[in-house]
Amino acid sequence: MTGETQNAPIRSVDSTKAERIKNIQDRIYSIQQQIRSLSTGIDRYQWMFYVTQLQQEEQKLVNELDILTSTYEEDTPTQTVRRIIAICGARKSGKGAVSEIIAELQPQFRIVNFADVLKHSFAEKEEIDPALLFDPQEKEKYRKQLIEYADEMRSTDPCVFARTLFDMNPVESLVIGDLRFIEELKLVIEQGGIVLQVYADQMWRRKRGWFYTAGIDDHMSETEMGYLSGDTIYRLGGYSVYN
Repeated sequence: MTGETQNAPIRSVDSTKAERIKNIQDRIYSIQQQIRSLSTGIDRYQWMFYVTQLQQEEQKLVNELDILTSTYEEDTPTQTVRRIIAICGARKSGKGAVSEIIAELQPQFRIVNFADVLKHSFAEKEEIDPALLFDPQEKEKYRKQLIEYADEMRSTDPCVFARTLFDMNPVESLVIGDLRFIEELKLVIEQGGIVLQVYADQMWRRKRGWFYTAGIDDHMSETEMGYLSGDTIYRLGGYSVYN
């Protein structure tokens, strides 16, 4: 038999890798859209089940994407994947310290809090210096008023502060240090985030200045996320740590 053998065109490794990266990014976006579509018209248990399945697939894709992008270089930068970690836990459990550790180890993360939006809104309403509400000692003087104001604002939109925070930070990777409500948790997951639940026993919390205060420690902002077990957090793609 004579004649030349006609070989199929050979694609470069970089071209193939770039296409795979694009496909993964598209699928991650599709998963996030599916999660958003599940947030209404479905009961909580069904929502947790379906979100867990989608989160697990998304995590596998993110892991593969990390491997691909760690060795991939191109003249034009690839689209970065936004990461969100929301931290929940009791008062003085160490949420702030864990946030700082994450940001130190992963500099692409910026530390923010849903309460930042609340504090600025409250300070504007009361005509006080917002810096007072960001001082750990001064903040305690206003805590009950802040809780009452937050309840009033959430009565019309349970995610008013969380939604505003995400609108203000549309592309950055965030560590959110004060996840307190289930509705906020749902919004975090819709945004593609994961949850980190921080535990500390009362002895350590007392050493950090905690003491039980009626109207604060029994308020839903301190108790609602506590109803979720570590297993539930894990099934939602998150983790629990002891601090």
